[in-house]
Amino acid sequence: MPLLEEEQLKKQLQAGKFEKVYLLIGEDGYLKQYYAQTICQKAVGGVLEELNAVRLEGKRLSAQALYDNVTQLPVMAAYRCVVVVDYDLPSKGEQEQKAVLQLLADLPETTVLVLWQDTISIN
Repeated sequence: MPLLEEEQLKKQLQAGKFEKVYLLIGEDGYLKQYYAQTICQKAVGGVLEELNAVRLEGKRLSAQALYDNVTQLPVMAAYRCVVVVDYDLPSKGEQEQKAVLQLLADLPETTVLVLWQDTISIN
């Protein structure tokens, strides 16, 4: 996963090219929210957003629930977007961490996963 600055992300979104995973971190809460929504809207393209765009709260999210959401195929769209807010991987058990890391390494081509760290900071 390459590190993108804001300008690079804007160009990528304008071109309609998406990474499999985005990790949104930083000080500006508004910008993180804006880009989480924008990535998802652009990826789904307005096609059946209620089916193709999912937002999950990471604090109670299990690796199995994450797997179930990211492996679903999009409905009549090129991508399915899954936004996870405040997923604290380091606080999970070892087995859960391994499952999530394996999932991240092998995401479907049709999934865009946005990990939006709103209140959890990452060093």
